[in-house]
Amino acid sequence: MLDQYVSMLEKKVQSAYHTPPS
Repeated sequence: MLDQYVSMLEKKVQSAYHTPPS
């Protein structure tokens, strides 16, 4: 359960840091 939460957070952080140039 915690692993899933951490994975989700990591994905969110990655998305925030690697913003796709639109």
